Amino acid sequence: MLCSALLPVLLCLPALGSDDLVPATIEAMLAAPPPLTFGFPVALEAQVLAQSPSGGTVRAAADLGDINADGVADVVTGSLPGEQPLAAWDGVTGELLWRHASPGGFRSPRCLAVLRDQLLTGESTPLGRVVCRRTSTGSPRWIRELSAHADTQLVNILSVRWLEDLNGDGQPDVAVAAGQGLDQALLLSGADGSTIWSHDAGDVVYDLLPTTDLNGDGAAELLAVGGDQTPFARALDGASGALLWDVPLDGPGAVAMLLDDVDGDGIRDLAVGQWNAPLACLLCLSGADGARLWQADDVCCNVTSLAGVGDLLNTGLHDIAVGSFDNAVNAVLALNGAVEWRREGSQTDGALSSMLHVVALGDLDQSGLPEVGAISLDHHFYLMGGELGQYMAKRDVRAPASVLVALPDRDGDGRPELAIGAQGGLTILDGNAGLADGPQLELTPPSTLAGGGEFVIWVYPATYYFIVGSLGIDELNLPGWNAPLLLDPASLFLVVQGPAPGAGSVGFEIPPLPWELGGVRLHLQAAQAFGPGDGWLSNRVSFTVPRR
Repeated sequence: MLCSALLPVLLCLPALGSDDLVPATIEAMLAAPPPLTFGFPVALEAQVLAQSPSGGTVRAAADLGDINADGVADVVTGSLPGEQPLAAWDGVTGELLWRHASPGGFRSPRCLAVLRDQLLTGESTPLGRVVCRRTSTGSPRWIRELSAHADTQLVNILSVRWLEDLNGDGQPDVAVAAGQGLDQALLLSGADGSTIWSHDAGDVVYDLLPTTDLNGDGAAELLAVGGDQTPFARALDGASGALLWDVPLDGPGAVAMLLDDVDGDGIRDLAVGQWNAPLACLLCLSGADGARLWQADDVCCNVTSLAGVGDLLNTGLHDIAVGSFDNAVNAVLALNGAVEWRREGSQTDGALSSMLHVVALGDLDQSGLPEVGAISLDHHFYLMGGELGQYMAKRDVRAPASVLVALPDRDGDGRPELAIGAQGGLTILDGNAGLADGPQLELTPPSTLAGGGEFVIWVYPATYYFIVGSLGIDELNLPGWNAPLLLDPASLFLVVQGPAPGAGSVGFEIPPLPWELGGVRLHLQAAQAFGPGDGWLSNRVSFTVPRR
């Protein structure tokens, strides 16, 4: 009987085709196979360091710095309108440090920004409000109401960012993207919140971010994306707000990220994530004039978040991690928009399981590339390897999650801790979970191997591991696992069952398996489970099944 605590891991096994596609070198290698060794992770569950019930749905969060001088970074959260809107939490205990009421709330993860001892909040209120606060107490330094007349609905503030000093007063300035009820891009003085300039977009502005100086006046320009009715991307002069270029999009520009210089003209380019686009939902635009450089045809679902994922193929460009409504993260090459890897969450049922926020977390496995953290409405936090996208860790946070923040390393292991904002509150996880070194599991493939359309390796801690194969594609629900698996129950068969290696031990030889699917490329990965939805994966090993 399978234990309810077993963790399933899907492994794709594409067939190689006809017999002549199996290279003789692979046949020779498997005739006298070398051991294939991969790490079997230590049983480390994601330790919850602190939990804070916010009384609402946390939509924005940020590293507040160590405001209570205990040596650990604290966290500020902003909740949806109508809930407990703004609060600061102790990074060690999760205790409330301060809270402030608001006539509105927070619509986007980009509505909180911290610069040293200043906290910038973009609050969706009847007037639309931007506040510069003291991080220590949350008390305002200045408050700016953006609309002169209260709207019957909230004026949505969708992004606030600290910028360099653009008006020459010696203070950093503030970029604001405003939507419903205002539809403007604004530059505010960081000294007092007064308007330096505003751009009437004629439609919602979802994001406003700085780029390089395009017109030679010495000031950084700003890139605006948005448009529910008339989707757009625009470059605005940083000093005056004058329109430099304006290009239409295929769908509302929901999120944007600066890229390296993709087209070689010396100017950084722009990735734009769209909603409801008829074809591709990810575009690359020239930073110089907005010309379309590529579209990612394999990213065809609404884009929710973008993050850097390192230079995957040594092209000299930093590539892009893309979160989307189909509960997936795609790693997309900045050079041409090709998808290098894709990883889906536990559920893929549309808006109920969207991958809402992706964040680069640094090189945790010493692969030379940063890992990717992602949180989803399917209640999970996912940690993915930046190089291949393999799951390195997973945690059920027991509520729909919407924002992820990397915090400074507090325990000296070189890995950031993780703050997760979800429906009902904030959770802070130990960043080292699932990443420690462990005993090695050595697989020696025999001369005859075969597999099914998909494979699962099951691990019951310190007792058995299983490899289960399937010849068909359907749904299978398993005890203790809260999502369907793409396996056909009618064609499941137990392939291998044996004792799992103990700590410090190596060596378990896979016995001969059925030959029917010779030519399949096998990808094997071990998993270890600690409870339903909680567990860690090893790195992957691959080999080709010889034909009879």
